[in-house]
Amino acid sequence: MKNISVFKGSRAKFGLQLLFLNELKANNSIKLSLIIGASHVYPNFGLTINEIKKNSFDPEHIADFSHQKDSLNSNLLTIARGIEFVSKELQKINPDLLIKSFND
Repeated sequence: MKNISVFKGSRAKFGLQLLFLNELKANNSIKLSLIIGASHVYPNFGLTINEIKKNSFDPEHIADFSHQKDSLNSNLLTIARGIEFVSKELQKINPDLLIKSFND
């Protein structure tokens, strides 16, 4: 069985990739793990993690790191916290493949 992780950070991309994610989920030779973060988990962006759950996906790895303010330093610190979280989750999951789109 292949262990595949998919990082979802952009709420706009989930719907576009839903067919692909459903194919991965339906394949009995694949264990799919979603790592969810960024705009999916914040109320001011619509809590689109609920859309992920409604489509029968288990967002067991949630990157809930807050963005303090819109400044260069704050933006870089947020990115660093996100990279650190995803790195730790990937160590736990130990996937054979990580899928992440460029605009995610």
